[in-house]
Amino acid sequence: MCTGIDGAPGSVAEALRMANASLDYLNGRASDEVDAAGSGTVLRSLGEIHAKFTAAYAAVLARFDAADAHDSDGYGTSATWLAAMADMTPRDAKAKMRQMRLLRDHPEMAAALVDADISKSWAMAIAEWTKKLPAELRAETIKILVQAAQAGASRDDLRTIAGVALERWRASRPDADEDGFDDRYVQVATTFGGAGVIRGNLTPECAAAVQAVLEALGKKADSEDTRTEGQRFHDALQSGCELLIRAKMVPDRAGADTHVAVHISFPKLRQHPEAPEQEEVWLRGAAGEPGYLTGKDAEAAACDAVAEPVVIGHADMRVVDKIIGLALAAAGITLDGADAAPVGDGNDGDTSPDGNDGDGHRSWGIAGGGARAASRARSRARQRFTPDAMQALRYAIARLAI
Repeated sequence: MCTGIDGAPGSVAEALRMANASLDYLNGRASDEVDAAGSGTVLRSLGEIHAKFTAAYAAVLARFDAADAHDSDGYGTSATWLAAMADMTPRDAKAKMRQMRLLRDHPEMAAALVDADISKSWAMAIAEWTKKLPAELRAETIKILVQAAQAGASRDDLRTIAGVALERWRASRPDADEDGFDDRYVQVATTFGGAGVIRGNLTPECAAAVQAVLEALGKKADSEDTRTEGQRFHDALQSGCELLIRAKMVPDRAGADTHVAVHISFPKLRQHPEAPEQEEVWLRGAAGEPGYLTGKDAEAAACDAVAEPVVIGHADMRVVDKIIGLALAAAGITLDGADAAPVGDGNDGDTSPDGNDGDGHRSWGIAGGGARAASRARSRARQRFTPDAMQALRYAIARLAI
């Protein structure tokens, strides 16, 4: 054993060995020596040791982090090194890093912990109270608070001093936000068995809205309702959320805007100034003309869209084709090149030279009399009936149908 003056350790290794031996004693034989009356003194002393331990841990971690010593073990940050090599959870590792930076940036607080003038708990409370202050003002306020704690100020006194500093800073800002908007938050955490815990800091407006909902939905159901107020408010919160979900007032994906469905009759919609242009686009798309995405292109365009099934009316182009077919058949024209049997071919003696049958009705498709003249007319009609002409005719009939 190598010790210094007055039995102090002579090296870091010796100091750690002595610290471990002391704690082993406190965790073992000390339990037989300390009675209930003396436990208070032991607890106060352990609190001082805890403060000094916090300062020592932060100082060593600061040197470790500044030297990037975590790189030698293959870790990118000190926090990941602590989680892997010091058997910490990621959350605790990050907390250790925050404490280290706090004491590194505020040496007055670190010195107060070393001297056990303040506890670790008070140091963390001071850090929390002053975290919204700008860096320069925060350092000055922490120094004042530490000095006040060393002089014997109570926890309430320290919190009041920190609150005054924060309010003065806010008042000095030209665009000071007096409604606590920046302080708002709600946190929902899940515990064992799926149970939840809610924490938060609400603005006055939000608090009033929540209170109104809880009071409206959290009333006693009847005289036999034995639930406490807290239980009724819990059930009211659940009921309110379920009502929103059932009413489809909650978006199906995170970040979606509020969706408003407007129902308007088709005649009124056609009275809109831009209706004709929209009709043109829709009709051309229904007729198969370019302008609408299909297949993979449509999937790519809609990959981040909020999709909602909608049942709409449409022009049935098969019916339009049948109308066209009937009209052509009446004229004795088919698009496959074969002539339909006309009403009278000029050779059966039932049709007069002027194209009228015996009953005085006009024979469709026969101009100037004779089957050959009618055939030539139908051939010319087929030639004029190009795919583009067919498309135009479909479009015109669909528009008239609408």
